[in-house]
Amino acid sequence: MPSLRVDQQLKLLPKLVTSVRKAGLTIAVEAANEKVRQIVNKPLKDEDLFAAVEAAYRAGWQRLKLYFMVGLPGETEQDIKQIADLAFQLARLRKKVDGKTGQINVAVSWFVPKPHTPFGWLAQKPKSYFEHAKQMILDQKRKLRAKFLQFKFHDIGGSVLESAIGRGDRRLCDVIETAWRDGARFDLWDECFDYELWQRAFDKFGMDIETAAQKQFGTDEILPWEHLGGPDKKYLLSHLAEAMKNCL
Repeated sequence: MPSLRVDQQLKLLPKLVTSVRKAGLTIAVEAANEKVRQIVNKPLKDEDLFAAVEAAYRAGWQRLKLYFMVGLPGETEQDIKQIADLAFQLARLRKKVDGKTGQINVAVSWFVPKPHTPFGWLAQKPKSYFEHAKQMILDQKRKLRAKFLQFKFHDIGGSVLESAIGRGDRRLCDVIETAWRDGARFDLWDECFDYELWQRAFDKFGMDIETAAQKQFGTDEILPWEHLGGPDKKYLLSHLAEAMKNCL
């Protein structure tokens, strides 16, 4: 099934699809902490999430896949560790249904501030931040002795490149062509992606890939993508201000 945003209506889902094979249910939780979810406009309460997952177990689902994102505004180290804690609790929740532990796959990606969104003005977290976060999650899994949790992490270098290119300007044309001529192909496949190749392409034109990824724009600055249209700037900035207020 497609990834689902969880809300109260999700509690009805297991009953609505009782006729299909219960291979696995995928839920986009985004963040393990309710406050961080609110900041990114994912108003999901833990009680609704637990009710939905319990209903899924009772309807016959045995495996879940959870999507989380790390590097969100307002996030703390405790919020990152809580990803493992929350997945652990949801796996153990199955014991209420049939006495077994649920099998949960957890996919963790790294936040990329996207153009034409309220967070497009913000800087991406440093590469070292994501590396530390990954280690914290795995350490917390070991601490919980949760062998039934399987974690898969998106390639960190790929997310850094996505931020650098997605929020860059015309100067990146030469960088992209150079990387392509040097062999960049099928970069969404981990076995084909070469982060150092892209670093060299940025270096050739006097740019640093991580500096570009971490660029923060002023709210009065003309953005590289502004001439392309998109949502109204005042509208996006109002949502950014609201999100930042929730960070306090």
